[in-house]
Amino acid sequence: MARREVYLPALGSVPQSLVIAGGVENLVAKRWAWLKQLSGHREVRRRALARFTLILEFGDGTYIRQVRAALPEGALRKLAAGTDGKAKLFHALADNGVVAIEGIANCWCSSASRRGKFALVNIVRTSE
Repeated sequence: MARREVYLPALGSVPQSLVIAGGVENLVAKRWAWLKQLSGHREVRRRALARFTLILEFGDGTYIRQVRAALPEGALRKLAAGTDGKAKLFHALADNGVVAIEGIANCWCSSASRRGKFALVNIVRTSE
């Protein structure tokens, strides 16, 4: 492979700000193009993930959350990875697996018991 020689002007012959600015412009232009391409991929990936609405009946309350995931199991796993007080409950629900509700499109459920209380979560794939 042939070596490419780089010519740098002698100090003082050209204002250094021009030399630096030219290099930075090229670097910024390359990074900007890369960033635009990356953000495009993120947008495509985000749109590839479905939106799921999770309706949890637990104790004396009803809790509703929305997350993006590829599968209903992934929606539960995302909430199980959270830091709120219900994360352990969602982890137990995810461990029990999800079951498609017969006769209903895009709808699943899971159940678990936590601290002597029954928990039921319905998972619905919702549109934008």
